[in-house]
This record gives sequence, structure tokens and C-alpha cells, in this order.
Amino acid sequence: MRVSMSVAIVAMVRTTNTTTNSSLQTDTDTCPGQEVVTSSTGSKNGEFEWNELTQSYILTGGIYGSLVTVLIGARLAEMFGNKRVCGISMFMSAVLNILSPICVRWNVAAFIAARVLQGFFTGPFMPANMSLFASWVPPQERARLSGIIFSASNIGSLISMGISGKMASTFGWESLFYVYGVLTALWCVLWMFLVHESPETHPWISDEEKEYIVSNTKKVAIAKNPVPWIGIIFNLPFCAQIIMDIGSTWIMFTLTTELPTYLKNILHFDTESASYITALPYLAGWLSNVSSGIISQWLRHKGYVSHMTAYRIFNGIAALGPAVSLIIITQLGCDSVSIIILFTITLLFNGSYFGGSMLGVMDLGVNFAGTMSGISGTITGITGIIAPTIVGAVTNNHTLRTRTAVLPLPTSPTQSLRWQINSANENLIAERNSALLPATPLAFQSVTVSSFRTGGPLFGCTAIRDQVEDDVLHDQVATITPRRLLDLPQETR
Repeated sequence: MRVSMSVAIVAMVRTTNTTTNSSLQTDTDTCPGQEVVTSSTGSKNGEFEWNELTQSYILTGGIYGSLVTVLIGARLAEMFGNKRVCGISMFMSAVLNILSPICVRWNVAAFIAARVLQGFFTGPFMPANMSLFASWVPPQERARLSGIIFSASNIGSLISMGISGKMASTFGWESLFYVYGVLTALWCVLWMFLVHESPETHPWISDEEKEYIVSNTKKVAIAKNPVPWIGIIFNLPFCAQIIMDIGSTWIMFTLTTELPTYLKNILHFDTESASYITALPYLAGWLSNVSSGIISQWLRHKGYVSHMTAYRIFNGIAALGPAVSLIIITQLGCDSVSIIILFTITLLFNGSYFGGSMLGVMDLGVNFAGTMSGISGTITGITGIIAPTIVGAVTNNHTLRTRTAVLPLPTSPTQSLRWQINSANENLIAERNSALLPATPLAFQSVTVSSFRTGGPLFGCTAIRDQVEDDVLHDQVATITPRRLLDLPQETR
């Protein structure tokens, strides 16, 4: 539903020719195929006259709403169940999607409000899904399965981009809201019947598989206890994780919201062609997501690289590759073939993050994976507001010069910062298979590791260390000096 909006808005908006100003616009400001006239008359396609800034508000409306609930929803999911929160979240979003055409024809402000409300309901989904993933997937399988499971969003984007243009041109832009809304509602029904909160509650899982998952996840049932907020917020590895998330999400938000518009208004593809072409980068992203996770896990399993070396390699590819690609695009002018290839390469590189520390919050603390994902999602969600808004404000005249200028604006320095931080910390993320325990001011006198440079548990918490499949800290043990052990599980006393 989110991705289809970027295609729908291309079909909804009436494209008008803009006035030529010889002192501001040159032949290099437009690509062949655009008719430049001396008046603002002459329009084609669409039925709504929204400028770029209004379009950016529509595209980012869902992100505004999600900022309110992504963190709250994550905590609610940990307390009341991830399955229930995910199901309600997506069902309400589906209802609002079906009602969107009514809001559009009523008033653009009502449409933006519906988009904000839709984001409000979808905000908790990803953190709750992350927490559900932590409950089911053992640490030694997370890299491989994360690439397969979480890359499904790219498959959805690929399919949506591939068919949305044809649907919009054949049945009208309204069909996008109706079809995806109904499909999502049907998905919610299947979700509630087929998905289960944990292996212990699954009625069809074998005893052998249940024992394997439960014994390896080591998740302590403490979800209703207080969250160590200070320990999480001021933990340096977690802060570094957020910075890396910002770099990755900037790229995804920019391309998701702006690529179809860029192809139509600057390179002059029609709506249907722009939809097909936009699907190519998502195909590359999906292939990269899946393969990088599998390759990363294979390299560590064979002992060719350590856990942290794999993080540095794949994070480095995900950080520097897209930055270089987007900078090159700014120099290509109207070479549409090369531009499309480089957009595809951008998401190909960005997908390598799944082989790195994409799931770093689970390494830092599996019990609060949802809460930490919510914190990260709230901060990185601001990126989704800034990116389209900057593009909309700077590119209101649809010229090539302004469109290409904004592509790499904050991407390059942010991606470089991701790489530098990841390289500077010898062990950026704490050991695999850790589980945070609740902490109160009287719970611990001290929680130490041999060196904070190795990542360590979050401040105010401790970590249960288990045997891991690689060389990360399995010769180091956290020292716990208890002052009061009432809050600790019996097995750790």
C-alpha cells in the first residue's frame, strides 16, 4: 500500500508545462521529450493540480503518523502480544486505504489526514514484527532468515510497482486503493489464524522443532517489567546502529517516494512505463537482501570471517555503494538507461545491509528488540519526512538540475558516517544470543565486561552469554555483582 501511493500520485496529478525563463532555465535543464512553452497552459494526465510540496506532504503523511505510534506500539506488542498488534495495525490501515478515494475527492487536507491516520496504525507493525521474529528465530539462523523474511517487502514493492501502473492506466488510480486495501484485509484474516505468538503456543509444531527453537532463543519472559530507557538510549553501539539505519532508510524513502515521479516528470516516461521500470531496483534489492544474508551466515559458519568482520564487510558495501551510485547519477544528465541501471545498483548495494547489522537490536538485547526497534524506527522515520519534503521544496519547477542535485544531498555524508562508525568500533554490536534482564536502581551494583570496546550489554542491564557459533566474546564473561537479586530469574542467581 505504501509503495503504490508513489505510483498512484503520478496518475492522480495533472502535469502542466511551466513557463520558460531564459535567465534561469537552459537547454540542459530539460530532457528531450519535454515541451517547454512560454505559458503555464497545456496539461496532461491526472485530475488534481497539486504542486511538488503538496505531493510531498501526501507521500510523507503516513510517516508523520507512524512517528507517534512506532515506539508506543512496540512496547504494547511486547506487553500484549505481537500477533494481535500486527493484525489490528494492518487491518485498520487497509480500511483507511479503501476510504482514501473518498477523502481525495472531498478535500486534499482530508486525504493528507487519512494518510497520517494510516501511518498512525501501521507504526507498530515493524517493531512488533521484529519482536515476533526474535521469539521464533535462533541467533545462528537470523542472518539467513532475515534476508528471506524481511526482504519480502521488496517483493511486495516489486509486484506493486510492476502492476500498479497498468492498473492505474486501465482502471483508474482509484483501483490501487481498493485492490490493495481489500488484499491487505484478507491477509489480516490469514494472519490471525495462521500466525502464533511463540513456539510454545503453536498447535502444529513438532516437539523436536519446538525444543530446538526454545532452547536456542533463550528469551526471558520479562516483557511487562520496566524498560531500561537510559541504558538503551545512551548505549553507544545502539546509537551507531541508529545512524546506520538512517543511511539505509534515507535511500529507501527517497527512491520509494520519488523515483516514479522522477521518471515521469524529468525523463518523461508515461505512468505505466515508469511503474515497470521502477520495479527493477526492487528486484535487485530483493536479490541482494536474500543473498547477502545467506552469504554472510555461510562465511561465518565456515569460519572464513568472524561475526564482526562480516558486519563490517556487508555494512561497508551497503554504506559506500549507494552513495557513489547516486553521486554518479547527478553527472549523467538525460542518459535514462544509465540512470536506471545506477538506481538498480543503488538498491543492490543497499540490500547488503541484511548481511550486516540490520538486526543489530537483537544482538544487543532480544527481550527488548521491539522497543529498541521502535526507538530506531521513530528516529529514522524522521528521515522519511525530510527526504521527500526537501525534494518537493527544491524541485517544484521540474527541472533536471534541481532534481539531480537533491539525490545525494545527505546520503553521502550519512553513508560515510555509517562506515566510519562501524569501522572504528572493534565490536560494534554485543555478542549474539544475548538477552536483556530488567534492572532497577537497586538491582545491580555493577555490570562489567572486560572492555566496553567490545560492545557490552546495555547500561543498566546485563547479558546472559551463551556459546555462539563464531569468535565473538565467547571467552569473556560478564561480571555481575548483585546488591539485590529479586528481579533476576532463578537460573542466574
